Amino acid sequence: MRAVGRSDVRIRWTVRLPEDFSKTILPRPVAHQGRLVITTSTGRVMVVNTESGRTEWTAQDLAEERARFPAARNGIVVLNGKTLSARSISDGKPLWAYTEKPYYDSSLKEWSRPGVYGDVVYTFGCDTRGYGFPMAFAVRSGKKRWEGGVAVGSNDNPILRQGHGVWLLEDEPIPEVRATGTENDARATWSYEPTDRAAYAVFSAAGNRVFVTCEDALYALPVC
Repeated sequence: MRAVGRSDVRIRWTVRLPEDFSKTILPRPVAHQGRLVITTSTGRVMVVNTESGRTEWTAQDLAEERARFPAARNGIVVLNGKTLSARSISDGKPLWAYTEKPYYDSSLKEWSRPGVYGDVVYTFGCDTRGYGFPMAFAVRSGKKRWEGGVAVGSNDNPILRQGHGVWLLEDEPIPEVRATGTENDARATWSYEPTDRAAYAVFSAAGNRVFVTCEDALYALPVC
C-alpha cells in the first residue's frame, strides 16, 4: 500500500499489507482525521495512519454476508455487519453497538451500507428473508432516531438524505426510487421507476436534487 503526493506524485510511504489483508481488501476505504479505514471481504477492518502508513488498530469478525462500508465523521467511524457499531477512529475504542431481531424469528439482522448526515447515520437492517428496513441512529450514542415505515429488497445501496426527505433505491425486480418523510415510522410519500424492466441503477444526491443513472440515461428528481 502506498501514499502518493497529490501535487508532485512523489511516493510518501510504502508498507506491506499483512497476508490476511492483502488478498481480501475491498475498494471502499474512508479517510478521516489522519486515518485510513480499510475493510476486507472476510469481515476485518484495519486503520492506518495516513502520514506514515503505520497500522493504528484492527478489528475482526464484524460481518457474515454483508459487504463492509465504513463511514466516518467527527472522529467516529461507523461499521456495518453483524452489528451496527461505532468506534473512535484514532484508537478503535468501541463506543456503541446495536443489534436487532426481526419480529418473526430469533435471527439477528445484518446491517448494510451506512451513510452519515450531520449527527445521524442511516442504514438498512437486513433480515434472512431478503428484506431491508431503513433506520437512523445518533452517531455518538447509537440511539435509534428514525425508522422508515417501508421495506425494500435487501441491498447495499446507500440511503440518501436530501431536502426534507429520506431516499431509498430498490433495484429488484426493476429499479425504483422511493422517498419518505423524516418523522419516526415515516411512510413512503412517492416513488419513481426510471424503467419498466430489470436494469442496473445507482443514485446520489446534491444541490437539492436526487440523480439516478439507469442504463444509458440520467434522471434528476425534484426534492421537497
